[in-house]
Amino acid sequence: MRPVTAQSDAAPRWVLPLHPDSLFQCSMCLCVPERIEEIAPNGTARARGPEGERIISLALLEGVSVGDYVTVQSGFAIRRHEAAEAEKVLALLREAGLASQPAPKNARESTDEVLP
Repeated sequence: MRPVTAQSDAAPRWVLPLHPDSLFQCSMCLCVPERIEEIAPNGTARARGPEGERIISLALLEGVSVGDYVTVQSGFAIRRHEAAEAEKVLALLREAGLASQPAPKNARESTDEVLP
């Protein structure tokens, strides 16, 4: 395995080559639970995780409420978590140095994403 970084300011990901002679690689991302702060009528939500707030889609999950914890992949909430489970995961990630302390509200805002 070797660390690689994207061309952005993203953190390094670990990549495991499928075969030493292969040009193809697979990689794994670490999904961190995020708390739903606000839900809009159009099926988007404002979620807050260790890195701050962002706008996500709830199109793949039904019955999500404000205060729920979800796993987000590519901007879509893909799994709901019990609060105790999410807090335990977040605590373990912080202990391992893989997640920061909870971000304050509005710590990360995007100018191109708007919650109507």
